[in-house]
Amino acid sequence: MNNSLGIYVHVPFCSRTCWYCDFYSITPNGKIMQDYVDAICNELIFYQNTGRVVESIYFGGGTPNLLGFKQIAKIIRTINETFEVSLNVEVTAEMNPELVTEETAYDLAMVGVNRASIGVQSFSDNDLKFLKRRHTARVARDVIEIVAKQGFSNISIDLILGLPSQTCEQFEYTAALARDLGVSHISGYLLKVENKAKLDHDKIVRLLPSENEVCNNYENFVKIMETHRFKQYEISNYAVNDRKSIHNLKYWRCEEYIGLGVAAHSYFEGVRYHIIKDVDAYILNVKDASQYLKETRGMLPPHLERKGLEKEGKQKLYHIDDCDLFAEYVMLGLRLTEGINIRKLTELDEEKCKKFLDVLDKRKLFPDFMVRDGDEVCLTLKGFLISNEIIAELLL
Repeated sequence: MNNSLGIYVHVPFCSRTCWYCDFYSITPNGKIMQDYVDAICNELIFYQNTGRVVESIYFGGGTPNLLGFKQIAKIIRTINETFEVSLNVEVTAEMNPELVTEETAYDLAMVGVNRASIGVQSFSDNDLKFLKRRHTARVARDVIEIVAKQGFSNISIDLILGLPSQTCEQFEYTAALARDLGVSHISGYLLKVENKAKLDHDKIVRLLPSENEVCNNYENFVKIMETHRFKQYEISNYAVNDRKSIHNLKYWRCEEYIGLGVAAHSYFEGVRYHIIKDVDAYILNVKDASQYLKETRGMLPPHLERKGLEKEGKQKLYHIDDCDLFAEYVMLGLRLTEGINIRKLTELDEEKCKKFLDVLDKRKLFPDFMVRDGDEVCLTLKGFLISNEIIAELLL
């Protein structure tokens, strides 16, 4: 078994909710953020003595930089007390541009954060107004420069594709600007219109480009990114000089990780599970369970070591998810440009692998969408655009 581990910390706090975001978040009040951080540190007690080496820590949300550097430092310190942490650990914090200053960036660097993931979304003010973002394109550029000056050499930015009026010229400008500002990683996500858009939903949808236009723009975006040295390695991710996200690769390669905090998902000890979406219940439940485990020195999360925990908690904390490793390896691995390996499929389930290969043979590898080179199978750029349909057929 691979001894390495990734840790994801979900920070569910936002000053307001973006209409296109579907992650669990709330508006903080009172001392809830302090109580929440204490709960995360208590939850870490569940994982004492696991013998794992942490290779990546990722603060996502929500808006992690709402916590402040002292609270983030407390979590990092507790992780170091609970696990062996690699000397080369990648520590990422997502950052909302409007909250970044020279002081906050410096403080995060000083407590051990070494990778910044900045929610730029676009370098176009028109796009930012459409998304109802509070920062401007000028602020986004300034924040990247601030973060770089405070010692961050590993900087990622998020962009949103599929917005009205996006052009190849805009993509060229974005790629060149990101490169010149020292950005080493770009995540470019296709816009999803969530129900949170509410009364504006139909109006927003009418403004969006057609499916064909989105597909053409996506292909152009990938090609333009690569001309500026941002090489695609996953459907939505691009890196310079192999600065791939160590943490996110754990998800896509079906490696183990622990999700801390409300609504966080984990894959640990061969089990997939997630935590309830209720901050107050999470804080109360973790406190009860951690008090019990302080006495027993438990090594595993409560759903794997149930003794006494269900009656102690006010509400069930963890929910176990269905886990089909063969299907997940196919679904997640085909998101990567490196694709999947037939030998690994055979090891996971020989019978399912035979059916998988039969489908490949009958469909003749889905011409233009999928290629096979020996034991390696991967999707093409066009294949990424219909990956859900291809994967569904492969797993019949």
